[in-house]
Amino acid sequence: MDKVGKTIKIIKYTLITSTIIGIIISIVVGGIFTKWVMEVIKDTEELNASNMYNLLEETSYVYTSEGELLEQVESSIHRIMVDYQSIPKHTIDAFVAIEDERFWEHIGIDPKRLLGVIWLNYKTGSRQGASTISQQLAKNIYLSPEQTYERKIKDIYYAIQLEKQLTKQQILEGYLNTVYFGRGAYGIKAASETYFNKDVKDLTIEESVLLA
Repeated sequence: MDKVGKTIKIIKYTLITSTIIGIIISIVVGGIFTKWVMEVIKDTEELNASNMYNLLEETSYVYTSEGELLEQVESSIHRIMVDYQSIPKHTIDAFVAIEDERFWEHIGIDPKRLLGVIWLNYKTGSRQGASTISQQLAKNIYLSPEQTYERKIKDIYYAIQLEKQLTKQQILEGYLNTVYFGRGAYGIKAASETYFNKDVKDLTIEESVLLA
């Protein structure tokens, strides 16, 4: 066999060997990763979305025996719960467009957005997040804001559970009642009062976009 033939044979052998080794490593790493994910999920408390509002602190008020408002109790947290029907459609549309454009279609996670953000962060060195509204709701109520891979696995798991237990409208309602807007304002109603001195139902399109 001439030198060219031997070289080609060596190259083929090297490529085949490298491919086999790569496949074996991928299977092993994938198995280890899957096992780790399953362990994290196994150690995660079960989620019961029906009581999520019981875990939130709300603003307290003092009323007279006739029901007249006397004063607001001083607190570092200002939150007034509001139902989905009381929030203008353009406000909801603004948050979905900015925070999670495929919210109405996904099951709690958005693979397309996740892959896009991973690629963007790799190219630019930035640290943009890819959390959906469902994931953010899970984090706001059930998890801490710590930036760890374990917490990310948990908020993905919880987001999928929320999607199974609640309607999309209920998830949006929960998110808009829990998100922090600064200046002690938690939730869209408190933010409306804090920044625009008006009720949430009176928010304009421009004000909604600014809050989003």
